[in-house]
Formats: sequence, structure tokens, C-alpha cells
Amino acid sequence: MLSVCWHLVQAMVVGPADSMYLGYLFDIIINSQIRVAGSDLNTKNMEKLILFLTVIIPTNILVLLYQHDRYIIDIKKNIGNIKPMNVSDLGKDMLFIPLETTGDAMIREIRKVCIHNSYIFVCADNEILQFGRSGKFIRQIGTNGRGPEEYTFISDFCVDTNNDKLIIIAAPNRIMLFDFDGVFMNSFNLAFRPVQVLPLSGNRLIFYFYNTPESGFPSWAITDNKGNVIKTFKNSIKRISKPGFSIVQSPFYLVKDAINVMEFGTDTLYQLKDEEKNPYAIFSFGEYKMDTDPVINLSMIREVRKSPLGKMWIPKIVENKDFLFISIAVGITDIRMNAIFNKSTGALTFLKDNGFVNDLTRGTIFWPKGITADGLLIDYVDAFDLLKSVIPSELRRKLNETSNPVLMLLKPE
Repeated sequence: MLSVCWHLVQAMVVGPADSMYLGYLFDIIINSQIRVAGSDLNTKNMEKLILFLTVIIPTNILVLLYQHDRYIIDIKKNIGNIKPMNVSDLGKDMLFIPLETTGDAMIREIRKVCIHNSYIFVCADNEILQFGRSGKFIRQIGTNGRGPEEYTFISDFCVDTNNDKLIIIAAPNRIMLFDFDGVFMNSFNLAFRPVQVLPLSGNRLIFYFYNTPESGFPSWAITDNKGNVIKTFKNSIKRISKPGFSIVQSPFYLVKDAINVMEFGTDTLYQLKDEEKNPYAIFSFGEYKMDTDPVINLSMIREVRKSPLGKMWIPKIVENKDFLFISIAVGITDIRMNAIFNKSTGALTFLKDNGFVNDLTRGTIFWPKGITADGLLIDYVDAFDLLKSVIPSELRRKLNETSNPVLMLLKPE
């Protein structure tokens, strides 16, 4: 009877994404044992259930999904919903931190910033640089080279805040650990080639890597601090080897006591918690959805650049208690569209100029590239660009066109 109900509901609901919504809703109904008119769901009450679903679904399905911590985010429907938004819509207190420029700390491009207590750690130009919270340079963590305590290339790094240490992925598969004084602690090699890493409780680590069929590895693996694999998570898709380049950047971030992850080319953001993987957010791309294993070559890149819209995928998400800040990539190019998703209302808004108008200081556009453990949103901007905008005079006196980038920290309301 449940099968009959499912097909009837599918037939009566219109809209390109409704089948996807219904699949998750139906799963919720079955697992939650929804009661109709005070009775258990059974054949007698099936007609009432069908009426309930067909009337309520078109307008209230998102509410039902929110109650189960699953968000539906319709990219295709809202792609034309482009609006200007102000920084003051997020918070009223912004702090600028100019990173000190010295002979040992000259930054061309920042790849990642992690802030913990009194320290700022910056991955830039294949180095990990440590600064104080005022921006004063302290030291480089590790050194470049081929020695046992050196690295030749950094894929990613993270800060283990529980144990005051840094974990560095030194490509291709070497993991290095340093304390906050820059002292080398130990290293180990993994059997796979990870591209991102995050700390877990109990001295555990979780790694993400872009898999291929011949690798024999899943997308994520949990290890101890010596590299012994504790648990792996199966891929949600089967990839086919194709010539070209591999895409490795995907959402992979801490949120409260869980980790949110997403595979390249897929439409589902999963939450890993207590070593279990469950859907957290589902993105509807429509015809803009990227192939899960595309052939990436120059002709594809040129073709994408000919049109304003191409296949889309999500390389990065920053999340706080109220919003998802979503970066959407168009094809295999540097084209980005930034959007904000309101977790309470379900509204998705694409931002004009790809960021928030800085109405607090009349400075440059603000877009969160990270978040601190206490909820401060992090952005950074080149000093050259910042000097062209209106900034506090005290900050201007500290900068010149060749200065290191400046961090902008925003405290949400």
C-alpha cells in the first residue's frame, strides 16, 4: 500500500525537483511513523495521508525537511535572484588585522587561514606562517625542502585545537605534525593521497581525497594520529577514469560536533557524526549540474567561457548558526557566483558583486572565506586593493601597496 501511495503522490505533485523532495519526505514519513487523525499510519488512513501530502507538499515541504535538519537549496530556481546585501545585515563589528610584512613573511596569495586563541596560521605560497592576533609575524612552521622534517608542497593543513598542534598534508601522502612553537612532532605516510584534513576528538583525523576507480579507496577516511585507518566512507558515485585533470576541492568543514562533506559533482552535502553519514543539504542544479567525472580540457574551458552559464559545482561552503555561505563554480574556470542561504527561512540569494557591500567602513566587498571557533567570519584582501577604498586612517598608515594581505573579521549579531 505504501508503494501505491508513493506513486499516487508522485503523479499529483508538479515541479522539476519535487520527486527529489518527495523521496526524502517519504523516507521521513516511514521512519518517523507519522500519525494521521490520532491513529497509526495504516490502510484505513491512507486516503487522509494522500490528501495531506498533495495539499501540503507544494508549500510546506521545506518546513518538514528543516525539522529533520535537511535543507533543500534550489540553485536553478534562484539563479536570477541577485541582490545587493550589506555587511551590516550580518553584523555590526568588523576588525582589520594587517599581517606584518617582513623578509621572512612576504605573502603573494593566501590559500587558507586558521585562527585559534592568540594565533593566526596562514597557508600561503607553499608555507605555513604563524602570526599573533595583532598580525605580528612570529615564525614559519616547518621549512621547505626534502629532509625528514621538511615539506616540498602543502595540499592542506588544519589546527587541532584540543591538542594545540598543526596537521599538514605534505603532498603526495605524507602527514606532518608540529606544535604551536613550530617544533616538529612526528610524521607518517598514508596509503592514499589525501587533499584535505580535519581534526576529530580522541586524537583522530579525517581525510578527504578525490578517488579514482583504480585507487580502490573511498572518499573519506578516519585515522588515528599515526595513520592507522579506523573507518572509511563509501563513495556516493562511481567514477570512470577519463583523460584530463582531477578536481579535488570540495566542501569539507567542521560544524559544531560534526563534519560536513560533499563530493565533487554531486548534489548532496552530508554530515559525518559519530562515524555515521547522513544527508544534510540537497542542492537542485537542474540542467546546470556538473558531470561527476568530467573530461576537463582546454576546449571545455573555452566553451564554458563563451556562455554566461555553464555546468556548476560547489567548491566551498562556510557555515554559521544562521547561514550557509555558498561559493558556486561555473565549469572549470575561475568564475564564481556567491550566494547566501538563510537556514531559518529557506531563502537563497545570489549576491551582487559576489559579496556584501561593506557599509560599516565603506571598504572593499566582504565575503566569508572561513570562520573561527567562536563564530567570527574571516575574509582577507590584498593591501593594494584595500588602499583604493575608504579605510580607517590608522590602518592606512600601516600599509603600502606591497604590504601583506589584511584580514577582516566580522562578528555576527
